Amino acid sequence: MIDVSPKFDTLREATAEARLAASPATLRMVAEGTVPKGDVASFASAAGLLAAKRTPELIPHCHPVPLDHADVRMRVEDGALVFTAVVRAVWKTGVEMEALVAASVAALTAYDMLKFARDPARALAGTRLLEKSGGHSDWRETPAGLRAAVLVVSTSTAAGTRQDKSGRLLERRLREEGVEVAAYRVVADDPAAIAAAVTAFADELKVDLVLATGGTGLSP
Repeated sequence: MIDVSPKFDTLREATAEARLAASPATLRMVAEGTVPKGDVASFASAAGLLAAKRTPELIPHCHPVPLDHADVRMRVEDGALVFTAVVRAVWKTGVEMEALVAASVAALTAYDMLKFARDPARALAGTRLLEKSGGHSDWRETPAGLRAAVLVVSTSTAAGTRQDKSGRLLERRLREEGVEVAAYRVVADDPAAIAAAVTAFADELKVDLVLATGGTGLSP
């Protein structure tokens, strides 16, 4: 296997889809729940979940990934059953293979359950990765495009008896690094005022980063 030990954990997510073509008559039986072997959606979903967990046992180079979430669902479309698998984990490597295997096994389970119909239209119509996130392609080496806010916590500065220096230095450095400074605010050393400022930065201005400076060091 590829050595992923130098990598750091990030939230990884992948969505895959598998299609099983079938005739209108077969699809109608699936939708009406009259398939002799049971409910196709339930069995296919369960099989897909098991497959996602056992992917490294089936694909030699796959790492054992501690999955945090997996979901496999079926829908009936014109001419096909469509199985969608969503897999999520916080880990060093992606989970696209787990999603692809889950969707594929779900479709194969449905294929097996529909053998009784002797449907000449029944065929695996393809598996594909719809999307993935959390890997190297999502990592930004530059802060360009990020928005920040600077919060100066100082009772004397808020009262106008002292000039702020550290906040202005942070503001200047952020701009030098290509980060947009969306707000600069001075508040007294008061928990309620600090909380209100940070909440406004996050909820109203939607900044990516808040840098706080000031205060008198460690205190209760």
